[in-house]
This record gives sequence, structure tokens and C-alpha cells, in this order.
Amino acid sequence: MSTQSAIRRFFSGVSRAFAWGRAALGNALVLLVAIGIVALVVSSGPSTQTIEPGSALVLDPAGSIVEERTPPSATDVLAGVPPTGPRLRDITRALAKAAEDDRIGALFLDVEDLAFVQPAHLHTIGQSLTAFKASGKQVVAFGDHFSQGQYYLASFADQVFLAPMGEVSFLGYGLFGFYTKDLLDKLKVNVHVFRAGEFKDAVEPYTRNDMSEESRRSYQALVDQTWTLFLNQVANNRGIATDALADFAARYDEHLAAADGDAARAALEVGLVDELVDADEVRVRLADMVGRDGDGYRGTSFADYLRPALPSTDAPIAVITASGLILSGSGDAGIRAGDMTRRLRNVRKDDSVKALVVRLDTGGGSAFASEAIRRELELLRTKGKPVVVSMGSAAASGGYWIATAADRIVASPFSITGSIGVFAMVQTLEESLAGVGVNFDGVATGPLVGGMNVFDGVGEQMQRVLQSSVDYTYRQFINVVARGRGMTPDEVRAVADGRVYSGQQALEVGLVDEVGTLDDAIRIAAELAEIDDPEVRHLHRRLSPQEELLSRMVEELATIAPRLPAAAARHMAEEMDRLFLLNDPRHIYALCRTCSPVL
Repeated sequence: MSTQSAIRRFFSGVSRAFAWGRAALGNALVLLVAIGIVALVVSSGPSTQTIEPGSALVLDPAGSIVEERTPPSATDVLAGVPPTGPRLRDITRALAKAAEDDRIGALFLDVEDLAFVQPAHLHTIGQSLTAFKASGKQVVAFGDHFSQGQYYLASFADQVFLAPMGEVSFLGYGLFGFYTKDLLDKLKVNVHVFRAGEFKDAVEPYTRNDMSEESRRSYQALVDQTWTLFLNQVANNRGIATDALADFAARYDEHLAAADGDAARAALEVGLVDELVDADEVRVRLADMVGRDGDGYRGTSFADYLRPALPSTDAPIAVITASGLILSGSGDAGIRAGDMTRRLRNVRKDDSVKALVVRLDTGGGSAFASEAIRRELELLRTKGKPVVVSMGSAAASGGYWIATAADRIVASPFSITGSIGVFAMVQTLEESLAGVGVNFDGVATGPLVGGMNVFDGVGEQMQRVLQSSVDYTYRQFINVVARGRGMTPDEVRAVADGRVYSGQQALEVGLVDEVGTLDDAIRIAAELAEIDDPEVRHLHRRLSPQEELLSRMVEELATIAPRLPAAAARHMAEEMDRLFLLNDPRHIYALCRTCSPVL
């Protein structure tokens, strides 16, 4: 036997071993996927959980409440955004079900692990808590420390308990951002801006070192309105004068000093909480209320209580949720025009769908992508299928562009909308490169070839092209709003120019039809389609196994990694997304820079 032949046989054997290994691994993966699908079907079916009569439902959401689960983006990971928590509709559905469930005798609010929550989402959950209380069942809330958003939900409880060394963070709303003009000047980065709309401030972080007076007026009115709504609701919940709550927030330092630095006592004295007790005492009281289960009280987590049922495949009302930046093309991040229009075409062709509700949660993005989605909604209406838009925390700028195609628009009073304006922005590095001895040169067949080059600036003719394009797109925006809302272009301009509005303010100026929730939007869609008792199907993209794995990894990392405050982390992630993801083919955007008050 030759050495060469032996070597060939050896490597041939190794090759066959690898081939066998690949086949075995592939078969194992197929088997695992099959088992996973079966497990998913089983776990998604009706709950077989045994719940003792009179038990407490424990509402204990963790992470950030979202409209729809999406895979975490790279910017979310880098910024330390809290892991995705439960969907808003799952919380409201659990509360509605529990209100009518004879096995559930009370509700325990445990919001300690709840991270950032948009004001519009707080309002929706608050309405569901009010409906639950109307069933005559008690609601108890406890916290070692209540953030402002956590306390808003706790204030709906019949009894609010705070740990003796706890605190209620109750300071107000604000809108803040970074301004980088000095940094860009030092780096010799030229920022070329073309905009339409006096209040269109999405470019200000790159062209100013502070907020413009126009933006300050617009956003101050927004946060004041949001804070007033917040105070009025909490005052009503707790039976405290609104002025007393506002004074506690504005002069918290004095209230704290009067309580000798005891934050828990300060909260008790103003009436924010009912009693200062520790967690063990709360569990004892719950056991007395709903019965004992071993050493604790009888209770079930809402995640266990509300196992998702298999969705109906032929319900007459479809709901599509769209959240994030509006972007061209297809992909995972944001609202992708290619993916969204494909889903809308499927709804248009599906004869079993009689009406569509679009749940929007976006501050806008690509003008081109916004128009593509709006046009597809318009085509859907020509098939005789009513379209109702439900606004989440925001449906501003490009989000409002899309909403104009609806038969009706429903907003939360806390929704942020409007921001009717457009801009283009190009950043170039010719001076930065020249400063280190790098120059850029070449030949072209005309003056506009290379007229917008990151290494060579923006020529005068190209500047005129961009400004003309922005002006035209703004006129298009005005016209689609005018057609959709039954207004004249001049009437739209009077409320446009990039101004932002709360949902309540938008109702007053005619930009929305009703203040309400997603359930209200579904009710309106049923009325328009003349459906008496509608079933609803939520059409959403399921996460792939890889995305599920990434989500779980991020959740695990979040438990050990240092993290910014939830609101600050989300703000940083949004800024990074705008920097890396915006992809309009003409560089023209309908985008609201700051579309959520920071808690």
C-alpha cells in the first residue's frame, strides 16, 4: 500500500465522516424545529392552568411595553435599551378577561421591573385598569420605588403601598437632545440643510448648539399639555387637588426637607400613597384578601394567565401594527415600505378581510416610503374596505402622511402627531480631508455629476435641485393632508410648518377625528364595515429563530451590563438609528426629531 493511497483513503474517510456529521446535524436541527413548532402550538393553545376561585391576577410587566415585538437592533444593544417587554394589547386583553373571570378576585400591580413606557401607553393601560375596577374587584399596588410612569399606573389602585425607605419620582415631563454644531465645526464637517416648515427642527442638532425659539415654543406647549393630562388623571385617581400635585413636583426639595429627608413620608403626607409597609406585609394582606397558597397568597402572573390563543385566520377585521422609522426597501428594522406595501396588498386581495385598522407608532422617516405606504392604503379603500388609523405614542410627520389615507383617525390624548414638514440634509467632509492633506478631484460630463459628494461638498446647482425637491415634497404633503382631511391647502398650512401636537390638540385643529384607544378604532372599523360582532386578526411578522435567539441574548446581557436610565438609552438608540438607517433615495425626510417626552 503506497503512502499516497493511504493518505487519499484517510482524507476520503474524513470527508465521509464530515458528510455524515452534516447530515446528522441537519436531521437533528429539523427534529428540534419540529419539536419547537409542536411545543409552540401546545403552549399557544388554551391555558390548562388551574386558578383557584378568588385568586389575584399579578400584573408584573418587565422591560419596555411595546406595540409589537421586534428583534433588537445593534443600536439598541450598544445604547443599553431595556429588553422588550410585553405587548400593550396583551396587557389590556388580560385586564379585560380578568374583569369577567369569576376565578379572579383582585389585581396586584407589581411594576418594579417596568422600564420606559410611553405616555400614550400609560393612558391606555390606565383606561383598562379603570374598566377592571368597574367590575367591583380590588386593585392593590406596591413598590420599593415608583418611577413617574410606574406611579401613574399605581395611582389607579384602590390601595397604594410604598416601602418605608422608598420614593415616588414625580417631577414632570421634558424634551431634551444633543446639539452638535460646535463638534461638527471642530471636525470641519459641513452640514447642508434644505427644509420646508418653520418649525421643522429635525436638523437642529447638526446646525445649532441649542433649541431654536420656534422649536422651544412648539415643544413647550406639547410637554405642558402632556403634564396637565398626567396631573389631572393622577389627581382624579387619588382625590388630591391638581395644584397640590403640581406643587409637590415643582417644590419637591422643600417637601423633602419638611419630611427630614424621608422621601417615603413626603409621598405619604401629600397623599400619593396610602401606607408605608414592606413587601412581606403586603403579601400577608393579599393573602388575607384572596386566600393563602402555602406561605404566600393565591395569585397568577398575567403572562401565565393569558397564554396567547391561536389567531383566527378568517376574522373580518385585520390589524397591522407599524412601529419605528419609516424606511425604503425591505428589512427587519423599522417600517419598511417594501414589506408594508406587500402586506397591504395581501389584505386588499383577501376577500375575507372587510376592514383594516393600522396601528401607527412612528415619528416618520423617508418621504418616498411614506407616500408608497399611503398610496397602498388608498388603493385598499378603493376596494370598499374601510381603513382606520389608531395612533400609538406617535404618528408624526411621515407617520401622519400615512394616516391621511384613512377613513378615520383615532389618537390617544398623549399621542404626538402633526409635524407636517420635510427636509433634506447632506453632510460633507471636504474641509476635514483638506485639513489633513487629502483632496478630491476628477472629471465629469456635466456640472451635476458628483454635485453631491461626501468628499467634495454640494455644488450650487445641486443645492437648488435639493431645495426644489424639498419644496415640491412639502406641497405634496400639504395636498395629501388637505385631501384626506377635507381641508383646503391654506387651512393645512395654518396648522403645518412642522408644528407638533398632542392627540388632544390635534383633535381641536382637525388633524384627527377622535380621541380613543385601539379598541375604539376597531369599533369604528366595524361600524364602517357594518359588522355587528367582529373578530380581529393581528397580522404581524413573527420573529425568526435567529431573532428570537438574539432577543434572549440581549435580555440576558441586560441583567449584567451597566445601563443608562431607560428613557435616556432609548433616546440615544433613536439618534443612532437616524444616523445609520435613514435611506430615502432622494435624501428627503418627513421626520419628527423628538416624538416622546422623556420621563
